[in-house]
Amino acid sequence: MTLPYFFIVLLLILSFGAERGAEAANLLFISDTISASAPSANSNHAIQFTLVNAVPASGKIVITPQSGFFTISAGLDYTDLDFLVDSTNKTLATSAGSGASGAIGADVVTGTSGAIIFTLNDTDAISAGTAIIIKIGTNADYGVAGDSQIQNPSAVGSYKIGIETKNASDALIDSADAMLAVVMSVAMATSEGVCGIADLDCDGDVDLTDFSIAAYWYQQTLSTDFAVKEVERLNGDGQVNLVDFSIMAYYYTG
Repeated sequence: MTLPYFFIVLLLILSFGAERGAEAANLLFISDTISASAPSANSNHAIQFTLVNAVPASGKIVITPQSGFFTISAGLDYTDLDFLVDSTNKTLATSAGSGASGAIGADVVTGTSGAIIFTLNDTDAISAGTAIIIKIGTNADYGVAGDSQIQNPSAVGSYKIGIETKNASDALIDSADAMLAVVMSVAMATSEGVCGIADLDCDGDVDLTDFSIAAYWYQQTLSTDFAVKEVERLNGDGQVNLVDFSIMAYYYTG
């Protein structure tokens, strides 16, 4: 069984028992791929999601890194952003344009309690079911190449990137959190010697054996020995959850 198939099946199994929130509308197929996962590293972000409900003309899409942990660089502005609607790049500017095909406004609040706010022009809406991609950092290359990034939190752990859609009156339409993990370097000294991230049996590979070990401890009280491994080689929050499996998928060797 290949990893992608195994991982999808595993996530479906584990997610079945997860408690669902009471929100009326959640965005679908959410992900945030970062270019650097080390603590305090400057990183690009590639955020993807699918709208459940339409965003009307003059509506907003707001990206909010978890407050107090991420730092949006002081120089980051609309030139460090790409906004794609169903894989088509849209023109960005400091403020929303007027008329069909007018620019989407991109306002950036920098610092440790920052946000990135996209405002649609006064004519064009985005339909329900549309796939959105937002690039932040040097990976943004439409029109002008980006040169500023977002700094990761200083500590290993799992963190949220909030995503909200709003109407022209700032009323919430849809929302979701993209989860990402900040982890140490690939190999480190551990309780069993030098082991890589996610290499739970310390055999030099991240394979299905490691996934099986993690699945055994999923949402269980960890033994003393495995709690040490979880801190050393996974996201270090004292439990095995879907963030840990995402880390393992990233470092999978087969």
